[in-house]
Amino acid sequence: QQQQQQLLLLLLLLLALQLLFTMSTLIWSSVWLLLMAELAVTTVLVIPVGRKTRNYIARKIKRFHLGDRIGKHGYFILVGLLLALMESIHSLHNIETRMLHDRKAKD
Repeated sequence: QQQQQQLLLLLLLLLALQLLFTMSTLIWSSVWLLLMAELAVTTVLVIPVGRKTRNYIARKIKRFHLGDRIGKHGYFILVGLLLALMESIHSLHNIETRMLHDRKAKD
């Protein structure tokens, strides 16, 4: 069963790398990597483990005050996501303008 889990994780990693290299922009690739990291953390937290292991992880998280640290970086992540959205809107506008220009040139 552990070999199957490792094989599944390897397969997911290979799929993730393949998708990463087919992304169109650096910004969206960064967003995608951030989301993959969040999924990895969530997966680790959801895996059923013993009480001792769970308590050990909880103590480590509490000692490093990760909530405060992550909260401060959340604003930068939000700004990055907003910039990515603005870049996408700008790219779509350029594509639409080019398509209209090509259509007028044909007529």
